[in-house]
Amino acid sequence: MLDGCLEVYFDCAANGRLGNGGVDLDDYRYDFSAGNPEGTSGSGLVYRLYEVFNEYAGGTVFPTKDEAARNIQCQFTRISKTRYAYTITFAQKYIAPLRLEVGAAAGFGLYVHDRMDDGALGRKGLSLATERGAHCDDHPALWPLFILSQ
Repeated sequence: MLDGCLEVYFDCAANGRLGNGGVDLDDYRYDFSAGNPEGTSGSGLVYRLYEVFNEYAGGTVFPTKDEAARNIQCQFTRISKTRYAYTITFAQKYIAPLRLEVGAAAGFGLYVHDRMDDGALGRKGLSLATERGAHCDDHPALWPLFILSQ
């Protein structure tokens, strides 16, 4: 079920590095997967698991989870039996209050689930976390920071 699932994390205020605990009111987690059970190329599935407090990102016009699932672009491409690629595109409103402008800073995490065919239990996959072997989920202190520049 989780094989190949891509988790994408945004800490819009870049405050997770303070180490005050788990996700807070300015964090997102988006999950992406192949759009079909066979795992063949095509449009992928999108699910927003965590979201910012809606008043931080538009209030009454904050996109719903269903709107995000329909409108965030996700292409899943099967390259070979063991290789695949995701191409995802976020419109500004799906990552607000993060602004894509010079000087903006945010935490950013990625986690890709790997197959469990080898009998391994628990979490197994590729992580962008700053602590070797750590999962990004609920650990914004481990998400690397980015700062946008020209």
